[in-house]
Amino acid sequence: VFSSESVGEGHPDKVADLISDSVLDACLAYDNSARVACETFVKSNVVVVGGEITLPKLQDKKTGKSKPIETVINLGQVIRDAIREIGYVNDDDVFH
Repeated sequence: VFSSESVGEGHPDKVADLISDSVLDACLAYDNSARVACETFVKSNVVVVGGEITLPKLQDKKTGKSKPIETVINLGQVIRDAIREIGYVNDDDVFH
């Protein structure tokens, strides 16, 4: 049995996938040994991103503690840029 799902442009599944992919790309651009487990949920003008991100470059080798990811990657901007890339750029769009 073969099954597949097909959705149109702007469908929430595609929006969520692009946001997750954009977060992954941003992490890998900073640290090519990054480990990213990222899930994205979208509904109208709300985006929730959750999961686990490990960037070895952020870890202090002496203490083993990591600096916050926000010190090197602006996740809010990455998410907004992904939404704009899809074409949601107007105030009357689902996302703005």
